[in-house]
Amino acid sequence: MARVLLVEDDHGIAILIGAILEDEGHRVVHVENVPENLDLLKSDPVDLIICDLANGLSVEDRWWPVLALREVLDDVPILVCTAHPMAVLDAAQIHSVAGLLPKPFGYDELVQRVQEILSGQTLYSG
Repeated sequence: MARVLLVEDDHGIAILIGAILEDEGHRVVHVENVPENLDLLKSDPVDLIICDLANGLSVEDRWWPVLALREVLDDVPILVCTAHPMAVLDAAQIHSVAGLLPKPFGYDELVQRVQEILSGQTLYSG
């Protein structure tokens, strides 16, 4: 199955998401923050990035992990998790994310969205 990079600063949530994805046969690499040395990701590529957007930050600060990942892994789809999907919809399109996953989400929603993105269905593919 797929190799997934999970960017999530809440350790408990990361364990839960990781367990769900591993239960579905995916390999998960978890980081709390975008790694300082993003070049390491080039040598050990991933198929999908799941990135939590932090609340309470400015728009620029909220999106910096996505922008940093895009610089190194431009061709890897990014699924953004957010409690405010409508508030970030325009920015999601600007930053070419593959999908938005509204929080809170359940097992089935996560699995379905990951499967859709891995099969080529993105937020803007219609």
